[in-house]
Amino acid sequence: MKDHLSVQDSHLLKGLAISAVLAIHILAQVPGKLLFTTPTNCIIVLIDQLSRFCVPLFVALSGYGFARKYENKSVDVAHFLFSRSRKLLPLYVVWSVIFWAVIPRVPQWYSGGDGTLLSYLFGIVFGGADYQMYFVPMIFQLYLVFPILWSTFKKHSHILMISSIVIQLLIYAWYSKIIGIFPTDWNILSETYQYLLFTSWIGYFVLGMWLAKSSFVHRVQQLKKFAFPTSVILVVFAAAYSTRFAFQQIAAGVDPLLSMRFTQWSVALFASLCIVSGIVWVDEIKKNLPVLQKPISWLGEHSFLIFLSHTLLLRIAVSWWRGILDLPTVLTLFAFFVLAFVFSIEFQKRI
Repeated sequence: MKDHLSVQDSHLLKGLAISAVLAIHILAQVPGKLLFTTPTNCIIVLIDQLSRFCVPLFVALSGYGFARKYENKSVDVAHFLFSRSRKLLPLYVVWSVIFWAVIPRVPQWYSGGDGTLLSYLFGIVFGGADYQMYFVPMIFQLYLVFPILWSTFKKHSHILMISSIVIQLLIYAWYSKIIGIFPTDWNILSETYQYLLFTSWIGYFVLGMWLAKSSFVHRVQQLKKFAFPTSVILVVFAAAYSTRFAFQQIAAGVDPLLSMRFTQWSVALFASLCIVSGIVWVDEIKKNLPVLQKPISWLGEHSFLIFLSHTLLLRIAVSWWRGILDLPTVLTLFAFFVLAFVFSIEFQKRI
């Protein structure tokens, strides 16, 4: 037994998380009418909800890593923010520029910018280049508050964890209240707006910190014969509950995008159990993925780049499938994507 995650463990968990991100975004391309057709909707909603641990796990692993790194030292705020900016922002800006260069060339693709310098600046600050880009501004907000969180955590870890989870759930309750008033108009409170705010994820971040420092992980591992099957049962129960709740919302006329969003109490329960189970039982996960462990870990090692870039590849594939783009254009865009991806891997090694 071990009391902390190794780099390889982290890559494996991130690989599972980015695989789930890909699953959600692929399913999002399914025609909306299929969400109201049985049994297709059952499969779509189930896979979507089973994949909703992804971003919460990324956030929790970030908090976990910082708690391990600064275990016996204080945070030099200036150095901390500089190092995080250096790691995240260059690739983020590069891929934002790529999206702004490519997306306007296909009229059917939505562009978040109107061509002015101010709109591009707003796009960088608020993740407007494409729909997945919210992650970087959101996680950077958590970086900004981490020094304060860490200072508080060292004195009152349990209180901070509980209060962070309560704040997150209260925010979710407020979102649900607004959506209840406007169930079919996602522009009133879009999922992207909900995801952009760090308060929508702060509970996961502090939970990761707590798991890194608490003796909880080791204690649970010592009770493996009872605790492991119990963890599996709880995760399965939470997944079933989250899926059922999403079905109920869709049936009640709520927009499917809002019905299956991350910011639901049901998803928070499922994601939190997945986070705890993933960190506690990572060795069991490795045992059950002997063949897939290496490719999944590769995905995890490059998860940030994949997170930034994958929607461009998805746009190309879907547009070809729907006959929007001809084959020469698809091949040209695909070649450009591959070159940009390979360049980004090499660029990432040097920053």
